[in-house]
Amino acid sequence: SQHLVGHPGVDMVALTGGTEIGIDVVKRTAERLARTALELGGKSPAIIADDADIDEVIETLGPGSSGYMGQVCVNLSRVIAPRHRYNEVVDALANYYGSIQVGDPFDESIDQGPLAAARSRDRVERYVDIAKKEGASVVTGGHRPAHLNRGWFYSPTLLAEVTNDMTIAQEEVFGPVTAVIAHDGIEDAINIANDSRFGLACSIYTQDRETALNAARKIRSGAVAINSAGVSLTQPFGGYKQSGWGRECGPEGILEFTQIKQVMSEAT
Repeated sequence: SQHLVGHPGVDMVALTGGTEIGIDVVKRTAERLARTALELGGKSPAIIADDADIDEVIETLGPGSSGYMGQVCVNLSRVIAPRHRYNEVVDALANYYGSIQVGDPFDESIDQGPLAAARSRDRVERYVDIAKKEGASVVTGGHRPAHLNRGWFYSPTLLAEVTNDMTIAQEEVFGPVTAVIAHDGIEDAINIANDSRFGLACSIYTQDRETALNAARKIRSGAVAINSAGVSLTQPFGGYKQSGWGRECGPEGILEFTQIKQVMSEAT
């Protein structure tokens, strides 16, 4: 792949991958000024406003934060909850996470399968250990499932008492780990959401349309979902900051691979 990226016959490189790999691609293409489109890492937040209905929030936040064992670039790994409703949010997420059945993905009764590789599980374990050392508390998970002695399994993990300056809140884990952070109002929540080197996706949960739109304008993220989770694959999607540049999906995703050319002829 390094030879392909560095080959002079390649006019453009499009990558979906980690930020470190994206930086390497940029370095390898910079000498010949080849174009790049990069969809990279994320540490996507879910902001819960004071007026949110927590039961409704969990319907999409639960899958949005735990789906595919967290191995999704837009995984909502930071939940930013009102301080005065913090325990309510943690309890609701704990109930959801506690209900997830982990095991053989070919078994229809199972909700989540294994991580992609041994190194992926080892990475998750390292980050959870760091989080505990920095003061986070494990609410659910935090270990390998005792009933699964084969495969790269890890229990869906919910961490409380997390502050946004902790490693677990700043670095992409790419695994089933969700951190709950307290906020003191919507503006504080927006500041916490933006306090990251990433800017890929975000969710905002509120019953007030103006609150949602105000947050969507201020959040430095390539996609914002209001009272839902995930991204639309029919609209242009990409990142801010170290989550990459360029857009995929929608008409803009096609235009990313084109160049504008001016053609002028003698006036008649």
